[in-house]
Amino acid sequence: TSPHFRITKVVPDPAVTPVNLEPVGSPIGVTDIVVFVQFEPQIEGQLNSTVVPEFDPNDNITPGSVVGDLAGFGILPKIEVNGDTLRPAILVGTRHPNTAYVTIKSTSTTADLYISEIKWSPTSKHPGDFVWVDQPPSNFTLKRGESIKLPVYFTPSFVNERITTVDVLSDAVTGPEPINFITTSDYVVGYGYESGIINDSINYGLVLLCDEPVRPFRITNTSSTTDAVIDSVVIFSGDINNFVIESNFPQTIGSKQTNTFNVRFKPDRTGSFTALARIYSSDEIGDDHYVLLQGTGYTVPISLKLKEYTKDDNLAPGIVIPIEVTATSGNWSEAGITEIQFDVVYNNKWLKFANNVNIGTNLDNSWQVISSIETPINSNTNRTTIRAKGTNPISGNGVLSLFLPRFQIMLSDIKDFPVEITNITAFSRDVCVTRSGEPGKVVINTCVVNLRPIVFGKVQYSLHSIDPNPVTGETIRLTYDVALDGYTRLEIVNSIGELIGVPVSNELESGRYQAIVPIENLASGVYYVRMISGPYFDSKAFVIAR
Repeated sequence: TSPHFRITKVVPDPAVTPVNLEPVGSPIGVTDIVVFVQFEPQIEGQLNSTVVPEFDPNDNITPGSVVGDLAGFGILPKIEVNGDTLRPAILVGTRHPNTAYVTIKSTSTTADLYISEIKWSPTSKHPGDFVWVDQPPSNFTLKRGESIKLPVYFTPSFVNERITTVDVLSDAVTGPEPINFITTSDYVVGYGYESGIINDSINYGLVLLCDEPVRPFRITNTSSTTDAVIDSVVIFSGDINNFVIESNFPQTIGSKQTNTFNVRFKPDRTGSFTALARIYSSDEIGDDHYVLLQGTGYTVPISLKLKEYTKDDNLAPGIVIPIEVTATSGNWSEAGITEIQFDVVYNNKWLKFANNVNIGTNLDNSWQVISSIETPINSNTNRTTIRAKGTNPISGNGVLSLFLPRFQIMLSDIKDFPVEITNITAFSRDVCVTRSGEPGKVVINTCVVNLRPIVFGKVQYSLHSIDPNPVTGETIRLTYDVALDGYTRLEIVNSIGELIGVPVSNELESGRYQAIVPIENLASGVYYVRMISGPYFDSKAFVIAR
């Protein structure tokens, strides 16, 4: 009953005529029966069965005590053929830089594999696009578990998918001898394109930090036969957070057509930015296309400066002066400033804001001072916060006159002092400008000529008589009293009011003072001495008679 063993012949055949078996060596009769068995294994491996003769019951032979053992081993060659697929697509008429492989493996555990032939199938679609690197072997045996790899060159003769079939003839088939052969096949696949796509890159150049320009790059489909589908463009390396793709995907580009794709540049620091974007396509144009994105972030430096006065400006306590605010920048037009605010900081013993700010000569009529407020910082220091706004941005070249805030000079205890400018803001344009301030200076004219002050104590304001008078010598003595600490000035003028000299110009403490003034260079005539100190003003006449 075994499917692997089949009795083909029995001589003599007891099924035709019962056979009487004589003892071995008997000169007459039948001494043995020959049974012919054919082994046809249906599975691999060790296979066993038995042949059991049937005896006449009268022979008293126990059934099954006489058997014939059958044994055989089934083998089956097996084969596995694997083709290959080459990507990316390659230009028509160009050999692919990669090599495809056809892999043949003997997968049987019981038998070696005999291969008679390896060839391209006569029914292949594009057999001419694929060639063997070396001619495949024939009529050879692959041991169990062994494999071979046969390299293949691919040169597409047309666009899109190119495919060919490889046939392997082997004995990997069931059946008796003589050997039967079977054909096992698989495919080798490649892709061709006529031209593909080309793309450009973007260089934004210099970009202010507060600007976010959007610029396009182009992708051109150079094929004259097929469309190109762009699935996405992805920024994958470099400054990926500073560039944003703003186009929708997928996009189809017709043959010989060009599409534009927008990218926003968002610089957040000064210096250069670089990123790479990759173009992805489900078509056979490949994914080895890249867009280079470059740009440089920068800021516009602006500097505000307060006017520096000198002693030649003849400043004195009580005078109201403009402390001009000038500005310098190399690129006002790009700074785009239409609103600005800053603080002028000073010692409140030296200056007081006069509640007036004029627009400078380099701002147009659209500019107005929105507010100017003086507030204390501490017991010694005040600030005046000035805010101005215009419709048209600040523009021009070189040093620009922006504002003229006015301050009153107070009675002070020093002859010169600084004025600071701080907290400069351009509001929405702060991120794209670098702001700095330079202080100004106020100098009170304290020139003193041949003055020898003598302090006698606390007194009232007074300009005493000139000694001597009339004058015949080369000097005069001036005696004067200063009631309050502060600026004091003595002037000598002629009879028609022309200023001849300033023997005293200084900050003086309360007290009595004397000054010896040389007059040897003055001609004979009538002269006057004038005294100005705080609220006090007086004059005395003297005569030079030589």
